[in-house]
Amino acid sequence: MSLKWRCRIFLEQNNSQIQINSTVNTVDEKIQSYTDEMVKMQKASDEFTEVMRELFAAELETLIAENKVRSGETEFQKLQKSLK
Repeated sequence: MSLKWRCRIFLEQNNSQIQINSTVNTVDEKIQSYTDEMVKMQKASDEFTEVMRELFAAELETLIAENKVRSGETEFQKLQKSLK
């Protein structure tokens, strides 16, 4: 085999290896990018869930207070009727 052929084969093999390494690096970068995005989305989801919990808790407290007021009015009305 001539020196020219050996050099050509060597260069082709190295070029293939460079392309493979480049592809692997690109895939690794994309995986890291997707992982970073997933972490951001999970944090945003957790924050949203916490805000919704706070809103529902506040609404529940309001409904409980309103129910107590209504129950108190009803008890007061019953007491008034019984005194008449």
